[in-house]
Amino acid sequence: MKKFWIFPVLLLMLTGCERDDLCLQQPVPHTVIRLRDYVTGQPKPAQSLTVSWHDQILFSASETDSVAFYLPPQDGPVDLTFSLQSDTVSQADTVIFDYQLHERFLSKACGFGLTFDSLRIQVIDRGAVWIKRVEVLQPGVETDTLAHANFYY
Repeated sequence: MKKFWIFPVLLLMLTGCERDDLCLQQPVPHTVIRLRDYVTGQPKPAQSLTVSWHDQILFSASETDSVAFYLPPQDGPVDLTFSLQSDTVSQADTVIFDYQLHERFLSKACGFGLTFDSLRIQVIDRGAVWIKRVEVLQPGVETDTLAHANFYY
């Protein structure tokens, strides 16, 4: 009878514990852009590509046909500069990303996350542009496992 108190104490300890919540979701998804050949539509890697916003570099890589970066967390429109450099060409295009920013509850561990809806992309034509055409594939940026747009050059 003296050991009977162990069972209720153990039961109380086990019911009072909560499992640890781990945040497996990314609170802000990347925007994924695929670079394509203007004539064939096939993937076309850029020798050197930089994406910037107000002198802040969002993405920089060489020999890539895919770009993944975070959109600025404000309601659009946002002007981003896409700079392409190769052996023969060095050009910078201004691209306007227009979207609506939404908060959504992810989980107790993750808190709130951001999504970007109604994505529209437009290249500002200031004479010689290297991006010939833009195709928006996913107007909602909720996950970074899919391409959201194709840039043809």
